[in-house]
Amino acid sequence: MKLVHTADWHLGKYLYGRSLLPDQEYFVREQFLPFLREERPDLVILAGDVFDRAIAPSGALRLFDSFLSGVSALGIPLAVIAGNHDGPDRMAIGGALLRKSGVYLAARPEEVLSPVELTCGDSRCVCFFCHTANRRRSGRCSGTRSCAPSRRRTPPYWSAPPPWPRRIA
Repeated sequence: MKLVHTADWHLGKYLYGRSLLPDQEYFVREQFLPFLREERPDLVILAGDVFDRAIAPSGALRLFDSFLSGVSALGIPLAVIAGNHDGPDRMAIGGALLRKSGVYLAARPEEVLSPVELTCGDSRCVCFFCHTANRRRSGRCSGTRSCAPSRRRTPPYWSAPPPWPRRIA
């Protein structure tokens, strides 16, 4: 299965008083979408911080809408996981409708428990999309017992130092 993973787009960001939106538009339309058209991945994952703030500017929303349409037109499934900068309720708008177009949004804790089934040739894959912010809110994700940090003690066979030298940079 061929995956493309990207994150931290921060659409609508201003840097030193200058909007980065024109640069972001160039990246999405002239670089990223043509890259997807050429590579034809089985899934694109946009993992967190799509927007720079919870209430995104209208230009950033239009660019994201254009990106969703472009990926959908290519027939490539897209998983979008909300980050700490994204407003989860705003990101979740139209999620059920988008799912029918191959765009899967994981914006709220309950949405990370909905698996996405993908096929690649003869293979079938079931994916859960879980963001760390969602784990903190819900204490669980991806249908497992828990994604929260374990309170159990480390097993004794892990308590010994590793045989290789440790380097801390």
